[in-house]
Amino acid sequence: MKITYFVHDCFALEWGDRVFLFDYPEPRFHPPVMQELVRRTVADRQCIFCISHSHPDHCSEEVLALGRLCRQATYIVADDVPEMLPAFDPAVLPGCHVLEPEQTAVIEEMTVQTLESTDLGVGYLLTWQGRRVWFGGDVAHWDWPLLDAASRHFARQHFDAVLAALAAQPLHLAFANADPRLENFSGALALLKEANPAYFVPMHAFGDPRRLRLFQDAARGEGGRTADTCFCYEQPGDVWTIPD
Repeated sequence: MKITYFVHDCFALEWGDRVFLFDYPEPRFHPPVMQELVRRTVADRQCIFCISHSHPDHCSEEVLALGRLCRQATYIVADDVPEMLPAFDPAVLPGCHVLEPEQTAVIEEMTVQTLESTDLGVGYLLTWQGRRVWFGGDVAHWDWPLLDAASRHFARQHFDAVLAALAAQPLHLAFANADPRLENFSGALALLKEANPAYFVPMHAFGDPRRLRLFQDAARGEGGRTADTCFCYEQPGDVWTIPD
């Protein structure tokens, strides 16, 4: 498996003969080199574009132009995406699959399970070739300081259920938010402990990976992680290769 960082929650995963592109954002979030890097990554490949929700830092109609560069393009999108962007309606976009929260579907011989976010949209648990891969989107433990007690309790319960689902079977790779604005890194350390993925990719740095250094230090300490099992990227185009 080969993982390439582009920006924020946008990564490519080369897995088998496929390229997965996650949460490609609107152009205003792109660093200068990003578009060309992505184009080279997807050109003439069998690509699966996964969109976790319709927020512009995670979603853009520009993936449709990228899809035209591919040998084959499949789109897996949360149900709020076509509501906001009708171009992703399966009636007009061949190869587009719209999934609701807590749904399981088989797409391109791969099992796709969605878990609901307390923010918007879903995360994707992908099972293929005997491996389970989690892409969380904005599924996280959003424990904001100003939440009232009831909201904080709901957020905790919801995230505990997510962790239980992820921990049910061995997890090979997890992409999950490690938002440095929150003391709990939006649940990333808990995910490392409870779901114990073999390999981990922290996300949600808003284009500035330096913001993840506090999390990386915590992951090395409390989480027991090394550079061999946690992707410590620094700039767009950084690549991490892990065993299949």
